[in-house]
Amino acid sequence: MIYINTPTGKIPIPEPSDNKEIPKVDLSKKCVCVIDTGLATHIAQLMAKSFGRVLYHIPDSDAFKKTNKAQIGTGIPGVEKVKDLFNVVQVDQTNRIVDLFIFIDVSMIGLQRHLKALGYPVVGCFGSYQMELEKIFYYETLKSLGLPVADYEVAEGIDDLREKLNARKDFPCFVKLADQEYRGVTETFPVDDADAIDPVLDDISIVVGRNKDTIKYLSQNKIESKCETGIDTLQVNGQHSNNPLVGIEGKNEWYIAKVVPDVPKVLKEYVNKTASIFETLGMQCPRSTENRITEDGSCYGIDETIRVPEPPGALFPELYEDGDYAQAMWNLGQGIVPVLHPKEKYGVEIIMTSESLKKGLPVKVIFPPELEPFVKLASYKIEEDGSHWVVPDNDESDFLGAVVATGKSLKEAEKKCREYAEQIKAHKLCYEGDVMTASKEAREKASKFGIDF
Repeated sequence: MIYINTPTGKIPIPEPSDNKEIPKVDLSKKCVCVIDTGLATHIAQLMAKSFGRVLYHIPDSDAFKKTNKAQIGTGIPGVEKVKDLFNVVQVDQTNRIVDLFIFIDVSMIGLQRHLKALGYPVVGCFGSYQMELEKIFYYETLKSLGLPVADYEVAEGIDDLREKLNARKDFPCFVKLADQEYRGVTETFPVDDADAIDPVLDDISIVVGRNKDTIKYLSQNKIESKCETGIDTLQVNGQHSNNPLVGIEGKNEWYIAKVVPDVPKVLKEYVNKTASIFETLGMQCPRSTENRITEDGSCYGIDETIRVPEPPGALFPELYEDGDYAQAMWNLGQGIVPVLHPKEKYGVEIIMTSESLKKGLPVKVIFPPELEPFVKLASYKIEEDGSHWVVPDNDESDFLGAVVATGKSLKEAEKKCREYAEQIKAHKLCYEGDVMTASKEAREKASKFGIDF
């Protein structure tokens, strides 16, 4: 066994999974409870195709509750909305209602651990949330593993950030939150000039109010990358499922994916070395990496997503055989590395947005019934007349959901996805209508590092 030193102490590098075939479980006799924040309601609907009973819970602890969260997840065939989670959680292990809990987001870590301690199978990020939410921990961990990290400074509050940006001599740089638990405050943004960014910092000050001097930010040097890509898998403590996806994302617009037999060579050192951290912290859930590759082939870690990602959370299940994803969730909950069977080799996901949703208005999304398997809505409900409505749950979000398609070639998948999208109607619907053209440059760059679409 090989050991390495990290910020969490001396830890072993885990042995690779042998990906042996796993006997299927009759999920029609099982009950699953999906715990979501509204971003992936479509996962509950997907689970209803395999599980005998599907419960869906969105935590809502507001003192003055509104109707929005109460509506999300209602009316979906085969899905029961659960208001009080602890009505279905039992300490006694006999005659339990729920057989599996799935946590969609990187949240409620204490509840994940509590349910696991009660003996429930749980799909969740557990301690590995640190790799996604705590950016300083993440970067220092990568350094300890001998992986490259772009230089960064830590700023204590907006005024300190402003001073550090004014003192910088090299631009552009990128500003991001050190603690992603506040990820609703701002996305990572580029800074080309310290003076020009003043209005952005002023806006953040208004949003955070009295906390403007306590929230930490990172200003990080730009990585002169030649390619941006990442790997998408299902993992148990750092051991990943077979037939992973390698993908390229057009931020908030599109995602293209290819099923590969193994992690591409350019990403392998990053994936293998970080596996040891996930074994120590613990995880039984999907994992997506965001990596930038430089001219010399150095692989920089930018972000980790230790949850159902978006993208390609909507697309991922469709690339594998029917029922594979539900079986994989069951196995993750048992601590077993899933085995996946590809149905198609290529996939495309197109992100759909609406300004109306961002303004706090519910949006009716109309599409032919036969497209339902390919239209993956967020925070939605289905009314008695069968109409689909995306419910505003975040005043800042215009995210309606995604439309997905798969194929034997990227061109085939893109053509089908575009044809599906053209049949969808919604108020102020917006999406990228030509993914092949939009992704052309990124695909050409990826091919130089052995990632060929």
